[in-house]
Amino acid sequence: MQARRIWPCCGLMSSVRGDAGQRLLRRRSVAAAAVHGTVRHSLQRNAMSEWDQRIDHNVDASQVLWRAAGAALGADNDPISSGASNNWIPVPSVELREASSVADMGIWYAIGEAWSQIALAASTQPNPRILDIGCGVGKMARFFAMTPGIEYLGIDVFAPAIQWCQKAFDPLPQFRFVHFDIHSPLYNASGVLDVATTPVPTDETFDLIICASLFTHLYEAAFVHYLAELSRLLSRDGRAIVSIHNEPDNGRLSGQETRIDISDAYFVELIASAKLRIERRVGPVFGQELYVLGLA
Repeated sequence: MQARRIWPCCGLMSSVRGDAGQRLLRRRSVAAAAVHGTVRHSLQRNAMSEWDQRIDHNVDASQVLWRAAGAALGADNDPISSGASNNWIPVPSVELREASSVADMGIWYAIGEAWSQIALAASTQPNPRILDIGCGVGKMARFFAMTPGIEYLGIDVFAPAIQWCQKAFDPLPQFRFVHFDIHSPLYNASGVLDVATTPVPTDETFDLIICASLFTHLYEAAFVHYLAELSRLLSRDGRAIVSIHNEPDNGRLSGQETRIDISDAYFVELIASAKLRIERRVGPVFGQELYVLGLA
């Protein structure tokens, strides 16, 4: 039987068959990486319309590579990234990349570049204060580190990712990483905090809030809660970059933790209820609909 891999924080689950399949995905990642400042929509749509045909939403999440790795996910046991440097940011292991996004190096880099460039283009400030909810192993943070003056806070429920980031970004004091011990059967089964009621662990305000593949994993109560958190944490002219899947089965919101879909109309309704507004609809980016939000 062909082994399957789940790419949880990209909202993508796929069976990649052999070297030919890997080469195909790498070619697509190169095309998708041609994002600088704004999304080149035609390349994204063409690549993703074909890519989406490979998605399998019935993958057993217990069989993924990073779960089998167990204790090897700890930052001290990652041979690729041992030893942070003042001049470069190390690369996380394949297990850590898969646990927080996607194992394939080319796609991992392409997603990080695309989101970081879209976010910076949307910012109203030249040196924004950034909150990254669901930061993983820093696939966007490493690109933000190229812009002097940025202040960054990344939070995630997956403790090994935060431990790795704290070590890898240690030479950059303006980059902080905090474990958010939310209970999630898939990503943090031992967590003790309720996802639908617990505030994001900061009282600061931010010029940019990034929610890459966050709302694509939230049930309705948590979805509403995190929209309210965006309203609480955005600065007056701040921008939130969020993504959704928009093909629900029941007309409003449906799915499991591995993938949640919401209708465009219901998304707009919830945004308005949270005192937010759509500043821009970017369109499809790596299989998700991406929006730029601001305070209403």
